[in-house]
Amino acid sequence: MPRKRYTKYKKPPTETKQPSNEVLEDTLATFTKIQQRQTKTNIETSNSIPKSKKIVILPAIAIVISILFVSMFLFNPPGSNSSSQTGTGEQIGDTIQIEMSDITNTAKFFSYNDNGVSIRYFTVRGTDNLVRVAIDACDVCYTEKKGYTQVGNNMRCKNCGLDFVIDNLGVDNQEGGCWPSYLPVTTETEVISIEISDLSLKRFMFA
Repeated sequence: MPRKRYTKYKKPPTETKQPSNEVLEDTLATFTKIQQRQTKTNIETSNSIPKSKKIVILPAIAIVISILFVSMFLFNPPGSNSSSQTGTGEQIGDTIQIEMSDITNTAKFFSYNDNGVSIRYFTVRGTDNLVRVAIDACDVCYTEKKGYTQVGNNMRCKNCGLDFVIDNLGVDNQEGGCWPSYLPVTTETEVISIEISDLSLKRFMFA
């Protein structure tokens, strides 16, 4: 009986599939999105302040704000007239003369140098349009050398905080307490005149 012949089986070659263009595009798009997210995260991380540092910084900011607020209150009290001005009088002989037209309802502060000591005084018009003049020192608080600031229709002592109605100023101290120290003046048609000798009598308040 003749022998059967067997033919050895050969495995067909495996076909290598190449990825389609759509798959490549999707993969590239996904990779790009991941890169963008990572970049955004790095930027946010670099710009952010660690929590431990925020705990230290926030109280420091609060302290600075508090200091600024207190400074504003001390040097510019609520309601104070920030438009207060500095004036210059003209010395004629033994007097200082100030033009009436230069005196308004905004306090204007002057000074006279008496042998190195600056004697300060102010002029202001009241609600009745009359001129008031006084030494920029309190009869009681003058040792503190803080003077006055205008608050509406009042002059406020920077030391004790008392307010004095402008319409009542320009006269001698009647009660003996705190008071913008009296300075005699002579009122004329176009000027007011202040005797230098009267200013010198107040020298002790500023020395």
